Amino acid sequence: MNILTKYIVVEILKAALVAILVLLTLYNLFTFADEMGDLDKGEYGLKQIVLYLLLTTPGALNELMPSAALLASMLVLGTMTNSHELVAMRIATFSFLSIIKAVLLAGIILVLFSMSISEFIVPIAERTAQVMKAKAQKKEVLLQTNYGFWLRDENTYINVRQMPGDGQLADISLYELDEQGVVRTIKHAQRAIYIEPNRWLLEGVVQTLIGDNKITAAKIDKLDWETAMDPGFLDVVVVRSATLSLHDLFKYIQFLKGNGQKSESFELAFWNRLADPLVLMMMLLVAVPIVLKANIQMSVGIRILLGTIFGIGFHLFDKIIGHIGLVYGFDPMLMGVLPSMAITIAAVSVIARMR
Repeated sequence: MNILTKYIVVEILKAALVAILVLLTLYNLFTFADEMGDLDKGEYGLKQIVLYLLLTTPGALNELMPSAALLASMLVLGTMTNSHELVAMRIATFSFLSIIKAVLLAGIILVLFSMSISEFIVPIAERTAQVMKAKAQKKEVLLQTNYGFWLRDENTYINVRQMPGDGQLADISLYELDEQGVVRTIKHAQRAIYIEPNRWLLEGVVQTLIGDNKITAAKIDKLDWETAMDPGFLDVVVVRSATLSLHDLFKYIQFLKGNGQKSESFELAFWNRLADPLVLMMMLLVAVPIVLKANIQMSVGIRILLGTIFGIGFHLFDKIIGHIGLVYGFDPMLMGVLPSMAITIAAVSVIARMR
């Protein structure tokens, strides 16, 4: 790596660090204001809110990294253009292709950092944040796994393995304890349907009664179940793509398919996750045609505005394409990689004409 390449790489990384810090600060301010609406629900106080923000920051960092990369590239290359540094570099035989390579090298470093955060820190932090918040507000969640969750409702321990949605649960087990903490009744239901507040209907129930001297079992077609758990609470504790690493996400998709459950949203998240490195790299390259071929000098404020508009626009485009795919049943892989492929083709074609 020659000195000019190193200079560009270091400047982009420094600018990316500043950009991500600013974006994270804004994100956490809005999140803090939103979480204040839940203040004093149960034991969810200011301390828990701050902890929740800390735990969700890695996930936010990963989400904001492409926008930070775009802003960093525009600011650094724009500043170098305004100060005629890039002109001097090109006179010194530092070609246009060398500038592209330096930008991509900075992108590779940012991609490796982002992937490390995404795979090793975000899943654990997101799961911890969800369970901590649910415990503080409801005091019922005990454990969340990749294949369901455990929670407690007074003297009953509940295990839910499948969550089809629409106010329904499947493959659910209830373990009822007596005052001494001994399991006395086990109920396993094929399905649970939410009827009204504090009331569910269990279908396909096998009830096992455990006495001191004998165990009896009986099949029951339908059984009422009273519990404080509701579908809104389930939204807090269900498995989300953000709580899974790429490997675990792939395994969970196979688990859902094997159990006849809908997996399209998780498949879309999987392909989006695979496309994230390409998106980040392309965000860096997008700044090249915007900055290097501008006929007028742009202020820092204009560059920040352009970068913000483009970043938000692409994020919305990505989300809209994904939701269209889910609504109309399009291939999740196609919908997951289409936005990144579109921006790649656009960036490469524009840069190719600049050479």
